[in-house]
Parts: sequence; C-alpha cells; structure tokens
Amino acid sequence: MASTGNFKKWWSSVIEARYGQQGMEHIALTVTIVWHIWKARKERMFEAKVKEPMRIITKASNEWLEFQSMDKPRRVLRVSVSRQKETSTVGYGIAAKDGGGCYIAGWGLREKMTGCNIQQEVEAIRYALIKTLEQEWTTITVETTSKELLNQLQRNANRNNLVATLLEDIQAPSILFRMCSFCLVGIENTDLSYIISAQALSRNQDVE
Repeated sequence: MASTGNFKKWWSSVIEARYGQQGMEHIALTVTIVWHIWKARKERMFEAKVKEPMRIITKASNEWLEFQSMDKPRRVLRVSVSRQKETSTVGYGIAAKDGGGCYIAGWGLREKMTGCNIQQEVEAIRYALIKTLEQEWTTITVETTSKELLNQLQRNANRNNLVATLLEDIQAPSILFRMCSFCLVGIENTDLSYIISAQALSRNQDVE
C-alpha cells in the first residue's frame, strides 16, 4: 500500500471509506481496533504486559459487534408447528415482535408432512430465517417450543449424521445475521404464531 508507514495518508484512505457501502461502520471498526492497539502498546511500555496481536484484534472486534448489536433493533420471532395427521400436512407459523413486544409481522406456510417432528421444527425455523432475511433484519432471537431441537443446537458433539445434516439448514442461514440466538418457550395455544400455523393448515396459500 502507498500509505504504508505514513499514518496521515493511511487515515485519509480510511476516511474515504465513508462514501462506500457501510462506510461509517468500517470507520467505526477501524477506530475501535486502533484504540485497542494504542491501549496494548501503552500497557506494554508502562506495565510490561505483552498481548498477542490476534487477541487484541479479536477483543476489539467483539467489543465493536457488541456495540453494534445494542445500536440495532432486536426482533423476536416465535415459531410454531401445527400438524394434521388426517391430511398428512403441517402448518408453520411465525410471529415477529419488536423490542417493545409489539407484533410487526407474521407468516404462515402449509407443507406436506415429511420426516420426524424435529425435521419439521427445523424446516419451520429455516422458513422463519428466510423471511427475516427478506426484511433485512440483522439482530434476532428465535423462540422455539421444541426442547429437543434447542438441545441439539447447543450440542456441538454427539450428533448423529441425520440430525447434523438437519441442523445445517438452520446454521447456514443463521450466520448471515449480525446476531442470531435461540431460546425455548412454552406452548401457548393463544400465541399468534400458533394461530397462524393452525390457519395455514386450512389454506392452500401462504399466510402473511
């Protein structure tokens, strides 16, 4: 780089990034990293503390991501699955809330019943993630009523091949978010996501 060894030129090139896509976020991350480098240098000079360069960068990046997540509105999605054995169909219901607990969107989908219950839960969450990406939401919490599914998501080892393959359908799109977490909730027949999933069973078209 032409600006190597010249901080003024380097900083000018960083500032030019504000005109690009997500330019201000790029500058904010750079400033955070530079501050952590300066802090580590000061600790080395005056306190004889030595830190690995990668640890400095990782800490700076994590701090920046935490700040970004606080600055972005978090959306909460509850996912429900209704089943109708007589017609061999399942209904997926997704209800989205804002940070204040107000409903802001809902989607429903009817599908043919295939596989086991955990596979249907996975497909419902994958559908929720796809709809969420269409909304360009970046920070989400997905609520599921399936304890088995949540346990499998939290378990990095001891998965059989089938479960591991199924969970990839969730984990692949989940990394596209700035922050994506999962939590367990109880089954409530009065919850909007459950109502949408039940409605989806009786309709030929998706519910929105």
